[in-house]
Amino acid sequence: MHVAAGQTLVLTVTPDDVPRARRALKRWLMDAGIAELSACDIVLGATEAAAEAIAHAASRITVTAAIEQAAVVLTVVDDGRWRDPETGLGTLRGHALTMVEAASAHFEIAHADDRTTLTARFRLETA
Repeated sequence: MHVAAGQTLVLTVTPDDVPRARRALKRWLMDAGIAELSACDIVLGATEAAAEAIAHAASRITVTAAIEQAAVVLTVVDDGRWRDPETGLGTLRGHALTMVEAASAHFEIAHADDRTTLTARFRLETA
């Protein structure tokens, strides 16, 4: 597996173009030489983090993926403040962060007055 460390992808995502961003991220990961199993975990983490940000706070988010030694660091930054999710959805919601945690080696969330930042580190599968 040849992965070029130092490569970075930055996507600006609105609620209507999460599928486009997901495809762009997967294409970028494949072009960078990331193994398919690792790429699937990273794309899942990015999609769930983006959906969480859009559902709770943001009209626009920035997704950044950076290749480091034996890992991809994913950062999702929203442009808003927390708001209560739609009511009446019961247990059908609320699992996005659990999924990000399960797919990644480490993740953390930092809140500020004007944004929330989720950072997740995904170990790369070795051949």
